[in-house]
Amino acid sequence: ATNNRLSCYLLEMYCGCGAHTVPLAKMNLLQGIVAVELDQRLVDACIDNCKLNDCYDYSHDEKNKKNNNTTPVCVFQGDASEWAAKKSIFQRKNRQSTTNENTWYEMEEKYSILLVDPPRMGLGETVCNFAIQQDSFTDILYISCGRNA
Repeated sequence: ATNNRLSCYLLEMYCGCGAHTVPLAKMNLLQGIVAVELDQRLVDACIDNCKLNDCYDYSHDEKNKKNNNTTPVCVFQGDASEWAAKKSIFQRKNRQSTTNENTWYEMEEKYSILLVDPPRMGLGETVCNFAIQQDSFTDILYISCGRNA
């Protein structure tokens, strides 16, 4: 139920088709999840998976909005390094902003948890710096399929 949720948001970079996103959303422990992926095919698959599992965030679409017991997930197409750079700049420039823009770097949520599942080469320098410099992350989850990453 909503009253048992932690008062934090999760940012997932390199979300792929939602293999981590959907199970986390179904646990219903967080206020929200923002998932970012570069490959449009995987973005579409993640959105489909979220819709199939009743965790897609329909907040922008009142007609399809559902009241359910999952954490709402917003899925955005974008490069993680570009996202990190824009999010850092946006946060510095707009700390007092009240904009309700719904782009992948302008969302107002203060993320407590960062989940990254990067390609085999690992995180780029921009994403690493973003993770380190953000004062809001209390936890960083790094999932790696490359032993050198």
